Amino acid sequence: MRRRDREPLGMTAGLIAFLAVLLCGLGGRAEAADPRGVWLVDNQVAVELFPCNDGLCGRIVGLSEPRDNAGRPKHDRRNPDPALRQRPLCGLGVLSGLKPVAPGSWEGGTFYNPQDGHRYSASVRMQSDDRLTARFYVGLSLLGESRTLTRIAGSGAPRGLGCSPGEMTAAAGQ
Repeated sequence: MRRRDREPLGMTAGLIAFLAVLLCGLGGRAEAADPRGVWLVDNQVAVELFPCNDGLCGRIVGLSEPRDNAGRPKHDRRNPDPALRQRPLCGLGVLSGLKPVAPGSWEGGTFYNPQDGHRYSASVRMQSDDRLTARFYVGLSLLGESRTLTRIAGSGAPRGLGCSPGEMTAAAGQ
């Protein structure tokens, strides 16, 4: 009878050990997630994520339509500050201040949306090595909008979605 009493305890201990190993393995995987690189948003915009100020920042490195109807590079024309409306979209910083809060998770950042000229709070979570979710909101995160970004293999924007080196240099000076 004593032996039978020990068996469930032995199985429980084995199950706990297995779950601990599994969870540690998953935790190690999350720590390895690296958001640095170029990410595609809605098949229209390529954003490069890079480290900055002990956190994470992002800039536009590719647009599906980088030029206006007259063939000129598109500018930040909806910026509320008239002095900034001539900044090219290529190379424009759109994410800043994201701080790590857990493995594969950054919060407390700001997203500038050149489509409407507004700034939003931002958070980013790695879903896998090649997918992340960015959340943009005003006030409460629950009231915001999420976008899934897909990592672009290699470096730089894919063919047909790039910004010329001249456009990137002009934006860096802004």
